[in-house]
Amino acid sequence: MYSLWTVHTVHAKIFRAMRISLFLILISALQVIAGNSFSQNTRLSLNMKNSSIKEVLLQIENQGKFQFLYNNQLIDVERKVDLNFENEKIEIILKELFGSKVSILYRDRYIILAPSDEITVQQQKP
Repeated sequence: MYSLWTVHTVHAKIFRAMRISLFLILISALQVIAGNSFSQNTRLSLNMKNSSIKEVLLQIENQGKFQFLYNNQLIDVERKVDLNFENEKIEIILKELFGSKVSILYRDRYIILAPSDEITVQQQKP
């Protein structure tokens, strides 16, 4: 038979493991919320005429402390554009810049650009 002390020790270990697990889950959830809110709530002002998309992305990187990840063979960054945004959210600026041709993924301060069809194929693979 188990003694009362042994049962209490087992329950204490289980309770401690549950507290640690709950703490780690809470910290992870808060980090995800904080990471998403920065990129989604950042506002920028841009006024660029006849600028390449590459120049626009560099300007966004300088203003917003973002890093863009993309393959310039898959994304046309040499296309010239005119932009005029005043205190606008980054996601609105990027949607205007790329439309539906490019999928945009936000990961903390990294913004990943990929052709829309490539993201769809990647998500379908197990």
